[in-house]
Amino acid sequence: MVGDIPYSPTDQTVKDYVSQWLEEKSSSIEFGTYRKYEWLVRCHIIPHIGHIRLSKLMPQQLQSFYTNLLSMDDPLGKRSVLHIHNLLHQALDRAVKWNLVGRNVADAVEPPKPDFHEMSLWSEEDISAFLEEAVKKRYYLFYHRHRHGNAKIRDRRDSLTGCRFKTRTT
Repeated sequence: MVGDIPYSPTDQTVKDYVSQWLEEKSSSIEFGTYRKYEWLVRCHIIPHIGHIRLSKLMPQQLQSFYTNLLSMDDPLGKRSVLHIHNLLHQALDRAVKWNLVGRNVADAVEPPKPDFHEMSLWSEEDISAFLEEAVKKRYYLFYHRHRHGNAKIRDRRDSLTGCRFKTRTT
């Protein structure tokens, strides 16, 4: 029962439901997001848990699914597994609203926490050494222009290198 409304269990599988949910979701998300979701569903969710009836999906099955994704021969990263968890959580929230399941089993699962990597910035010397080596490479002009460009492209240089450059005043 969801609130005062009894839920109506369905014979629909996770595969059928998530595929339907993704098709309906596609009109409200960016194309790149859709492509990522579609890949996660097609390559990971459906092959591993797609056969399970939606109403029979248990938190233990999801937790085991996440563990398997992290430990298989070609393991997914923690961030990718977190994306799968978030996708399933959204889809199962909708299933609860549509009274297809009594609760969102993703609420009871601990998704992996991605590793935090502190960003390190290049010093002026590091950038100079990089450019000296880059002279031999195909994209040297691209790097050089971004390093020595004017204020109009300062934001692009910042995003390319991860550095904030001071605007030159003459």
